Amino acid sequence: MDLASVKAVFLDVACKFEGYYKRIYEELDLPAGLPFAIGPWHIRPHKPECNVRCNSRYMPGLGLTFGDLIEHLWADNRRHWYITAYMSPAARQDFINGLPVTLFRKGANKNKIHCTQPPTPPRQPTDPARAAAAEGDACLGLRHFKAAASGSLDLQPLAAGDLFISEKLVMERLKERGKMADPDAVSCSKFKAAKVFGRRAANYDRLGVAAFACRHGFVPAMVSLHTEEDFVYYEVLLEALKQRMDLASVKAVFLDVACKFEGYYKRIYEELDLPAGLPFAIGPWHIRPHKPECNVRCNSRYMPGLGLTFGDLIEHLWADNRRHWYITAYMSPAARQDFINGLPVTLFRKGANKNKIHCTQPPTPPRQPTDPGRAAAAEGRLSF
Repeated sequence: MDLASVKAVFLDVACKFEGYYKRIYEELDLPAGLPFAIGPWHIRPHKPECNVRCNSRYMPGLGLTFGDLIEHLWADNRRHWYITAYMSPAARQDFINGLPVTLFRKGANKNKIHCTQPPTPPRQPTDPARAAAAEGDACLGLRHFKAAASGSLDLQPLAAGDLFISEKLVMERLKERGKMADPDAVSCSKFKAAKVFGRRAANYDRLGVAAFACRHGFVPAMVSLHTEEDFVYYEVLLEALKQRMDLASVKAVFLDVACKFEGYYKRIYEELDLPAGLPFAIGPWHIRPHKPECNVRCNSRYMPGLGLTFGDLIEHLWADNRRHWYITAYMSPAARQDFINGLPVTLFRKGANKNKIHCTQPPTPPRQPTDPGRAAAAEGRLSF
């Protein structure tokens, strides 16, 4: 931070520290005449002369600057004391070091210029050596009734092309793979989950939604299921994923049926210009009912480069989205797509670290340095 441009340093004992600072600033090469202030919350018990000299409300250039914001940090951090009290000093320092990031950067404007942040260079695409991962799954709860909104079938989605893959493209691929050759026949399915529908599937024209998410929880692609769950949907999702993520650098693609999809992928990857040898894994939540050989071959805990990557994060998306099924089931197909398209944004972008490099995000331009004329302020306080 450029201390010479700081309008005030807030301390609850600024009236006493001011004299101490005048004795040591030359030795430490600090700016002379650095102004000290006391915020409105801490100023109350001070003497009248302190109220006049150090009250931030009477100091030029500060306006209504809230000088006690750091108390919000302590209010949040103190609740972790029972963890940090038993840590090693090094681990305690690392743990506490990360707490301000999760507190103060929640919902922060991505392009906001913070007082203490220097200009950052443009971000680079995902490093090939980075343990990037993609997670795929389908939610059979977001169904759509055939008879619903029959007068609005010609409407087009407003958000077409954002997350959802074109339904026309999906239908053509399903026909090409022979999954819809006979519309009256029960579609071929390699998934046990799809069997729960039974005869009820005849009432719906869209049986659910499939999607991929990066390991941070951001969703780059979704598709509506026109048949029971099938590998073709993950095929078109991987094609879409290729446009937004460097698949060659992905350490693993998580699927609940990765042990079966792996063989299917080997037959189609050349045709779709997808990377050969793409590793597939099963997350810790889905791996349990699999056979022992699948547990050895596809268990993410045994695969190099994945560490403790949580491969079932997309289940959090479905847990949140399924509760809207009674709304989406009666919408027009276009309105349903627009509605579901906005759900991942509201779920996964809450509280995200805005400086984090996400697998699916393009590089951003460099930020400009803080204007020296800006009313910057620093606040200090001890927490016991």
